[in-house]
Amino acid sequence: MCEVYFYCATYEREIDSGMDIDHDTLQRNRLSLVHVPCPWCGKMHRFLLADAQLNSNIVFDTPPIFAEPPG
Repeated sequence: MCEVYFYCATYEREIDSGMDIDHDTLQRNRLSLVHVPCPWCGKMHRFLLADAQLNSNIVFDTPPIFAEPPG
């Protein structure tokens, strides 16, 4: 899953839409219109999903690294 971001042209900042979407769903619904409230300018922006920027925050489990005790 990826977080969906859009861009406020007025304040030139990213808007976190609060949506999570996978790549397959995004491709199937590219022409869907979404309404996103902007925390920067206070307006309701309309975007196509095709205009979205995706941020994948995948955290992989890795084994802990332990330091050898001195001596």
